[in-house]
Amino acid sequence: MLFSDIPTINNSGELLKSGGEFWINATSNNAALKVRSAAPITIKQPLNGLLQDTAMRPFILGLDANLAPQWNINNNSVANPFFTTSLSSSPNQYIFTLYGNLTSSLSAGTWCNSDNPNYFKAFTQSTITAHSTTSLTGYQTDVFLIFKNNISCMIHVYKASPTNIDDFPYKYAPIGLQCTMVAVAVKNGNVYSSFVPITISAGQTVNFTLSQTTTDDFKAAVNALN
Repeated sequence: MLFSDIPTINNSGELLKSGGEFWINATSNNAALKVRSAAPITIKQPLNGLLQDTAMRPFILGLDANLAPQWNINNNSVANPFFTTSLSSSPNQYIFTLYGNLTSSLSAGTWCNSDNPNYFKAFTQSTITAHSTTSLTGYQTDVFLIFKNNISCMIHVYKASPTNIDDFPYKYAPIGLQCTMVAVAVKNGNVYSSFVPITISAGQTVNFTLSQTTTDDFKAAVNALN
């Protein structure tokens, strides 16, 4: 989720609990394919040992007004008007189906996701802020929240404003849940990162300090959070 920068949020910026994301497109010899409406595409998503969540629903990726990625549960979203979807379950897997009006080209591809849109509504939510202990002037910086304890959810947290580049607020943080705040930055061709495990509390400020690293070490540290 982090490496593809596909966060699990809905069109209001609220959290979604994921049962699995995937990318799909269709070409043959570099030519776009079309799929007959009578021939749906079915994707089997393994549970990987996790408990089945009957509240999972099918989502298609779109873009918000700021061109940031967001997931749309409505079948014929503005972002992908050519797909209708369904989601069902069988032992050890979710079954995601694209069907209906599939006569448009699939060559551009689309992201799909099985999500529980209501899981985080059971938690009181608050704004938390990731704060850099040093000035980020000259750095290209991104901040993420990656949740723990078998909750598949990743949030890309954006800087507070063009003039406040050291603070990264997120207003739908579920109090009491554990996650890792991940910051990654590039300056003068060098990579820097910070990993801060937290338990979310009301009005929390999470301080982070960037340390120089390598691309491979950063990737390994992220993969260790899976």
